[in-house]
Amino acid sequence: MFQITKFSYPFTKGYRFDTLKDYMWFIFINVLQHDVNLSMCRYCGHFFIPKTKRKTHYCDRVRTEDGRTCKDIGPAFMKKLNAEHSIVLSEYDKAANRNFKRVERFEDKLSDEKTGKDLDYNDYAEWHSKVRKARNLWKNGGLNDEEFLRLIHELD
Repeated sequence: MFQITKFSYPFTKGYRFDTLKDYMWFIFINVLQHDVNLSMCRYCGHFFIPKTKRKTHYCDRVRTEDGRTCKDIGPAFMKKLNAEHSIVLSEYDKAANRNFKRVERFEDKLSDEKTGKDLDYNDYAEWHSKVRKARNLWKNGGLNDEEFLRLIHELD
């Protein structure tokens, strides 16, 4: 399978492989022997060894000219990708932004009287907390799309 090449230096060991398949098997067996934790980057798809024992989703490879890594780019990209593919999640994002803008407009008003669709921060925080819990429940299959959309548009 492979040959060990002896060098004149006592601390150096070299390996020579006949085929790529032999080299890949060698790497695979070494990974198994040393119990290396490999992860696959969700952004670029390359394998990497995480720096911590926690579940790491993105690698530290530099992907742009300005030095941004997959760890910097990946989460926002994946959120955008998931929102594009899910009408319900995009509705959730739109409703959260719309209601927060309503809070900002109400805070900029001169009077403290609510009229029309005005929303104060406490009402928004209560709604947003309820909708976040519903989103997690929806992601786990506890709510169907119609029920989740009804909760999202509760303040409209």
